[in-house]
Amino acid sequence: MGGVRPGMGRIRLLVSLLSISAGAWAEKPQRPPALPVAFEENRGQADDSVRFVSRGARGEVLLSPAGASMALAGGLVKMRFAGARNDVSLEPEQPLAGVSNYFTGGDPARWRTNVRRYSAVRYRGLYPGIDALFYSRGADVEFDFVIAPGADPSVIALEFPDSLRLRVAEDGSLAGESPAGAFRHHKPFAYQEAGGKRRKVTARYRLAAANRVTFVLGEYGKSHALVIDPVLNFSTFLGGTGADGAVAAAVDAQGYLYVAGSTTSLNFPVTYGALRTTNAGGQDVFVAKLSPDGTQLIYAAYLGGSGNDTAAGLAIDGLGNAYIVGVSGSSNFPITAGAYRSIPTGVFAAKLSPAGTQLLYSTTIEEGAPRGIAVDSGGNAYLCGSTASPSFPVTAGALQASKRLNRDAFVTKLNSYGSALV
Repeated sequence: MGGVRPGMGRIRLLVSLLSISAGAWAEKPQRPPALPVAFEENRGQADDSVRFVSRGARGEVLLSPAGASMALAGGLVKMRFAGARNDVSLEPEQPLAGVSNYFTGGDPARWRTNVRRYSAVRYRGLYPGIDALFYSRGADVEFDFVIAPGADPSVIALEFPDSLRLRVAEDGSLAGESPAGAFRHHKPFAYQEAGGKRRKVTARYRLAAANRVTFVLGEYGKSHALVIDPVLNFSTFLGGTGADGAVAAAVDAQGYLYVAGSTTSLNFPVTYGALRTTNAGGQDVFVAKLSPDGTQLIYAAYLGGSGNDTAAGLAIDGLGNAYIVGVSGSSNFPITAGAYRSIPTGVFAAKLSPAGTQLLYSTTIEEGAPRGIAVDSGGNAYLCGSTASPSFPVTAGALQASKRLNRDAFVTKLNSYGSALV
């Protein structure tokens, strides 16, 4: 499998939502809630071989016919379904409200909007009579094997990179070590349901090879379906969490909650057979709009390029447009036509439409460290922060027209089109 398409960033994200009212948010500052874990159909935001992408606070899960990859701050873990069908069908299940929008890279033709989100993805017929079902549970992505009556579960095999040293511990858990750290997973859980009752089936891991795991099962009824939960909670791989994080939140006049932050990028290859110890993708900026009670995602938008792009502030105007300030470290950061500055790196300001489907403007100002953004009734944006750049733009009649210290504070007013300083 190859790398992500040029110009397409990634992202992220995150955990189960906090139930929080707009009023409570305004009265008492709290940590911004994160996006619910979901699966998105790949429409160009990841490598062509990837069918679905799930982003959460723990990292990202990439699903392809060959298997699943988990991207974490500590590295990338690949799991292959050994001996499975190469032409297996991946089918989304349980559609979710809300969409994702990607404004990543400098080419608008590669931007993607209205990407649907789902709670689960099924590998139908992965092995004869056997499905694999990936689903979200709280902050995590988990999966089960669903074995139809009469199917043979002994054909299931999970294959990991050789560099991921595995062993089955005395308590039945699967333990391993990698260049990025150690991990341990509880022993697998299997069960059957009949007559409205669930009956546990004895299950354990077996190392069929140094990097291949199979399942050994006790007696069970062959005339009933069987479920095996490998209890391979992806979030525990490499003992780390993703680099996603919310940095700012705002509430509009209708009580909708907006969250902005940065999320790990998807600019990495997911070739099976090797364990990467670093993520080469960088970060993108994300903006999410949530229902007033924080339980429903309206949209999630991603903004960035192939480097490290971070958010620093967020503001919402009376029409529901979202204004974001941050720093671009990407040579292909999206810049809109007519922008004040076309150089893609430095302090950026961007404006998103109320539906999150249009990048109304995106411009950079100069090198610096932004700290916040505000917007007035006319749609003018006010940026503040500090800069060490001697060429930071200054308008006529400004209080201070030149750099005096190692770092100076700045306040910049940008017009509603992002095309000029005011």
